[in-house]
This record gives sequence, C-alpha cells and structure tokens, in this order.
Amino acid sequence: MIETQSLIWTDDYNTGILIIDSDHKSLISSFNRFVDQINRVDEMTSIRYGLDIIESYVSYHFRHEEGFMIRLGYPEREAHVFLHNAFIDELMAMKAALFKRTLSGPQFCDLFRNWLTRHIMAEDRKIAVFVRSRAAVGLAGSNAWARPGQGGIAEGGAPESGAASGADGGGPSVADLGGVFGL
Repeated sequence: MIETQSLIWTDDYNTGILIIDSDHKSLISSFNRFVDQINRVDEMTSIRYGLDIIESYVSYHFRHEEGFMIRLGYPEREAHVFLHNAFIDELMAMKAALFKRTLSGPQFCDLFRNWLTRHIMAEDRKIAVFVRSRAAVGLAGSNAWARPGQGGIAEGGAPESGAASGADGGGPSVADLGGVFGL
C-alpha cells in the first residue's frame, strides 16, 4: 500500500494573521491525524469519525474566517465565502464517494491537501494583503486578529516578529475536539 503524505506546515503557508494561521495549523493537524489513520487502518468507522472531525473544523474555521472578513470590511468577502461554500459542497461529495468506495482514502487526502494549500496560498493571502494595505493608511484599528508580541498582524495592523503557533482561544482546538480518533 502506498502511504498518503501528511501536510507539513511551512512558512509558505503563513498569512501573517495570527488567528487565521492558528486555525490553519489546527486544521492541518486534524488532517494529518486523519492521514495517519488512513495509512494504518482502512476501517470505515475510524474514517467516518476522522471525516466528521475535519468537517467540523472546516466549518468552524470558515465561520471564523468569514466573521473576520466582515469585521475588516474585506471587499472580496462574498467571492471568498462562495469558495468556502463550494468547498463544503465538494467535501460532502467526496465524503459520500469515500463511503461508497468510489474514492479511496488516499485520493480524498490528496484532493483535500491540494485544495487547502491552494486556498491558503492564493485566497487567504489576499486577506493579509488587504490588512496590510489598511495598516499602511492607518485603518486596521483593532487587535481582533493578533496577540501583541507574538508576531503577525498586530494592533494597528503593524507586523510583529516572533510569531507563535497555537489556538487563539476562539473555537475548538484539536484537543477540544477530543483528538482525532482518540489517539
């Protein structure tokens, strides 16, 4: 059996917006636990549980990110939300295909990994560019998306150094969700 590859967080995925980066790291962690389960066992009950965790975290993250875009007044929010909704539909179709066994676990993982990395690198980075442009003209105004002294976009929209990872306290972390597969 060919092993499915996990997704390793690199600085390439940083948007510089701490709450978004933290959500992405948690989502990648959930995905990697799912990949580990797919590589070890092809038991549908375990796969179903792992998919439920990924689906829950994707939904949480999209709501979180969409609320952030509203608070920012992000002008491309509707298009971004459209992409989120399209992915939720795609995720449901992939999940159904996985249960019908017309899509394998590794195929699901490849599709999910590819979508997530493309979305972060293209669409989510647009949000960061917008935040930075607002900061440049003094309009960022809120610390809703960063913790001072921990890097990323901070109060007033100014970048800080020394970004830290971890949950921002707003929503479920992998641990809050009971860990994936009880590992």
